[in-house]
Amino acid sequence: MTQLLIFGSTILGLNPIDVGDAFDLGDLLVAKDSVPGYSIISVELPPDYAPGKYEWANGLVPVPPSYTPEQLAEIHSRLGKALQGHIDAQAKALDYVSQDRLASYFGSQHARHGPEARAYVAWRDDVFNAAFAIERAVLAGERLPPSELELIAELPVYVQPEGLPPLPEAL
Repeated sequence: MTQLLIFGSTILGLNPIDVGDAFDLGDLLVAKDSVPGYSIISVELPPDYAPGKYEWANGLVPVPPSYTPEQLAEIHSRLGKALQGHIDAQAKALDYVSQDRLASYFGSQHARHGPEARAYVAWRDDVFNAAFAIERAVLAGERLPPSELELIAELPVYVQPEGLPPLPEAL
């Protein structure tokens, strides 16, 4: 077990030594009156513990990473391309030229194209909602950005409507 000197959510140091009106942290002397409401907590440190990597919030929690605007733009662009590619690939897997062509059948009365388009558009909305939730969690520091493959794996799966007539063999 390791003792932590905590002030708010900040971990000030490990294994503080009480020297009367201060704590000796080895390379730093912290006056007790400079940290009113401090806590000393005994915990098991994770193997990857490093100063500044964790904070205290009723337990050790990783400090959310901070990103520069350029890094955020790169993450958004990279994952946006993967998302768009996934949406387009699903339309092509359903034998449509593009997602726009498939979605254009939304109001169609055709026995196959209408229901297929409505299911696809509903799925696409669910995919975007899931992607936006992932993006919000990344921006809030609740999680790390996923890789392209991790993003796709977290998205809803398209379900083809039942009872559709088969595609013609050839035109």
